[in-house]
Amino acid sequence: ALLRLGLFCCLVAAALASSKTCAERGIATSKIDLDGDPGDVFWVCADRRTVLVHSSARTLWRSSDDGKSWSNEMPKLSGAQELQEVFGAGIAKVIPSDADRNRVFIQGVGRKHWITTDCGHSYTKLTTDLALTDVMLHPTEKDWLLAGAFSPECFGKPHKGKFCNRQLYLSQDFGVKWESKVDFVQGFQWGQARETVIYGEFKDKAGHQPLMPLYKSDIRYSRNLFRTHHTALEHGVGFKVMQGHLYAAAQDDKGGLKLFESKNDGVTMTELKFPANLPQERYIIFEDNKGGVFIEVKHGADYGTVYASNGDSGEMVTVLRDNPMGYNAHVEWVGFVGAVGQGAVIIANVVERGLNGEGSSDKRSVISFDRGAHWTPIAPPTNEACPQLGVGQLCSLHLHTTHKQTASHHKEEGTTAHFGSLLSKAHAVGLVMASGNVGAKLEESSDATSAYLSRDAGQSWTKIRAGSHTYEMGDHGGVMLLAENRRHTKELAYSVDQGSSWHSCLFDQDEVLISDILSEPNATSTHFLLHGQKVGGGGVLVSLDFSSKQSRTCKGEDHAGEPDSDFELWSPSDGEMVNCLQGKTTVFTRRKRGAECFIGSEWEKKETAGFCKCSAEDFECNYCHERRKETMELTEGGVAEVNTTAGKAPCVWVCDGAPAAPTPPDECRGTFPAETAYRKVAGDECRGGETLDVRQVRCPGEEGGGIEEEEESSEPSAESDSDSDSDSDGKSSAPSSSSSAPVSQVPHVIDRTEEADAERKQEEVEESSHMGLILGMLIFVALIAGGGCIAYTQRERLGGGGSLN
Repeated sequence: ALLRLGLFCCLVAAALASSKTCAERGIATSKIDLDGDPGDVFWVCADRRTVLVHSSARTLWRSSDDGKSWSNEMPKLSGAQELQEVFGAGIAKVIPSDADRNRVFIQGVGRKHWITTDCGHSYTKLTTDLALTDVMLHPTEKDWLLAGAFSPECFGKPHKGKFCNRQLYLSQDFGVKWESKVDFVQGFQWGQARETVIYGEFKDKAGHQPLMPLYKSDIRYSRNLFRTHHTALEHGVGFKVMQGHLYAAAQDDKGGLKLFESKNDGVTMTELKFPANLPQERYIIFEDNKGGVFIEVKHGADYGTVYASNGDSGEMVTVLRDNPMGYNAHVEWVGFVGAVGQGAVIIANVVERGLNGEGSSDKRSVISFDRGAHWTPIAPPTNEACPQLGVGQLCSLHLHTTHKQTASHHKEEGTTAHFGSLLSKAHAVGLVMASGNVGAKLEESSDATSAYLSRDAGQSWTKIRAGSHTYEMGDHGGVMLLAENRRHTKELAYSVDQGSSWHSCLFDQDEVLISDILSEPNATSTHFLLHGQKVGGGGVLVSLDFSSKQSRTCKGEDHAGEPDSDFELWSPSDGEMVNCLQGKTTVFTRRKRGAECFIGSEWEKKETAGFCKCSAEDFECNYCHERRKETMELTEGGVAEVNTTAGKAPCVWVCDGAPAAPTPPDECRGTFPAETAYRKVAGDECRGGETLDVRQVRCPGEEGGGIEEEEESSEPSAESDSDSDSDSDGKSSAPSSSSSAPVSQVPHVIDRTEEADAERKQEEVEESSHMGLILGMLIFVALIAGGGCIAYTQRERLGGGGSLN
């Protein structure tokens, strides 16, 4: 009886504890009901305390105190609520400036637009009558703008000999005056040089642009603000400027696609060479903070192959096969740029295929600590048991890699992720939050999903809570929040000790279907915004202020690791070499997990670095080589499964024919250096040790000329590759052996979807009257938004870079 009474008291105490409001737990809260669902959320102004929210009702809301109080800005925007012919009324886009955080361009849904140069304290209505489709602010010149706008013919105002088209405009006074520069424009973007503009332009201008196939346009550039123009690539169907490089796709003579790269804004274009002679249907491009670029190519299936650049030759090396690649611009590939500050750690999902290349659509997660050179399963968490699996099935952690973008000064909230996003931030080193499950494959059920935390950039994991959640970090990772996102709730969980312990509180008396939890993008603030939809409809924003949860500021950073310091020293590792990642030892200063203190927004993480000796882990396969160690295992019931993760298998030749013989120099004596099946991983800084990327070959005419010198062999040590064996179908061509996106990975898609859609609409639009042309123009809007046939996803939660859509 006493035992039952004690148990009853514990249950009552737990219920009372969980029913405490957040305010009762010392968390200041405030709420505002919006006229629509919260859409894009931006932190602007130099102090990063001003927040702008663009709602689904096309309205603009503003807070100047981290979301504690709000004002509807529509009355301040002259004419914003007046109906405009085809367009309606309201705000279409909010575009903060990278060159000046106090400036924001507010694009209306029609011909009315506004600007602010003081973070929204006041607004100026622009006098232009342009129906803007998209606006691009210059990254460094605060007054320079590019904008696309429809011609009057697109709105039933015909002029003899003129046709509906999109025109490119330039403003050099922040939108006060505009100059028309190019018509029949497919897309446009600022180049890497200050006065350079890259754009697509249709050659034949005799017809309505919405009816024109994209391959009839050229990729062009101007290096002096349109005083002169040059053609970079003919028959271009799409382009994107990333990391100072121009990537452009063009249609070849057979109707297929080819991808080109330029490092000088289009002056010279180099065709990228992919080792597989397969059709190229679509490209998705990822960038990271080390200047590297990954390109995923769709070769005909619903999964693609990821390639990495191989220097200046244009040769692309295979990084990962069978990466899920849906038709909605979502690719299951995420890089932890913010996790360790180097961009070396990548998580991806692969499709499990059968021996004949077909089979189930089951997905499993893999992780790489060297930018894709080696892949391994993700270690299951230490506090969760593996389920009962079939014979030969491997138990590991599988993660959903849907993601959202965190920019340096604002956060854009796009399509609500089906599951919680993968989250890491540059100012919270080593910390990663994610959603997934433990087992043999990735489960798509929310009942099978849990939230997980890693404090060592993905080496090890801990289960936080069961169920699908959304989450956020603040105060350099010292404060963590999470809440269920698949059902209405009024409860959230929080931790102020980096996940060591979690507490619950009620953030409101009414339940909300939570879309996301946001914080200032650098993850340095203790203020959070929770937003979602009310049960009866409409949006809600809840402000949560944790600044009173701790009574003191952390101290002792100068002697981190000592007992009286609130800080510790931490070094990322690839799991093979102790404290080595990408050939370098980096030591970060960060808050101890159990320290009860706040760091504050002004604190910057400290780091020191040294170099490691090169080992097999610092090398990846060269062009036309892949790791093809495929092992077959029988599951329960005798079903064969193929392990497509090559791990540390040797790199073997995979292209047609045989490798070309090395070319000796004109004057050759003794031996000369030649390429091998390996190359050093991009960004790797190891020094000394093993050298796998160069072999010595005897000069012609010498005894044994053309034969590799055995004493200079690039064979790795037995210790580094003792478990590797050669692929049964391939011949080894070398000795066996290896700050908020934000891989920054902003995925950018280039394909011909829009061209096919436009062709299907052609006959209908050609036979239509005035309203038909307007319909075609509206379809045209959908096709060209964001730069021609470039589609953008904004589901990435990484540190750095902007989000486009």
